[in-house]
Amino acid sequence: MDGSGDPRYREFLDEQWRLHQEKSAGYGTPEDPFRNLRATEWLGFPAWKFCLVRASDKWARIQNHVKGMEDGKPIPGDALENDMRDMANYLGYAKILYEEWAQISLKEKAVKVLGRPDV
Repeated sequence: MDGSGDPRYREFLDEQWRLHQEKSAGYGTPEDPFRNLRATEWLGFPAWKFCLVRASDKWARIQNHVKGMEDGKPIPGDALENDMRDMANYLGYAKILYEEWAQISLKEKAVKVLGRPDV
């Protein structure tokens, strides 16, 4: 790499990593940091989709934050920056869990359709 890029973005990524570690310690397990996010899978709802739902919840809060700032009536609770960080992490989790789901689904399809578990 040539060193281009804004160092503030690196700081943001480092913050996201720390937040992920904190949340994983509280909601996940050492074996599965996404354990809480997989809670919907027993209902047949993939974890990656659940993460998208949670990201959309954060987007709704972000919209309320912006409207509240414009109206001079900030909403109580988390700061705008916290909801932005949470949304970014949920989208990252969705990507990871989607890739995991897609790979597992491909293997399951290979076994069912081709009778080959090695695909």
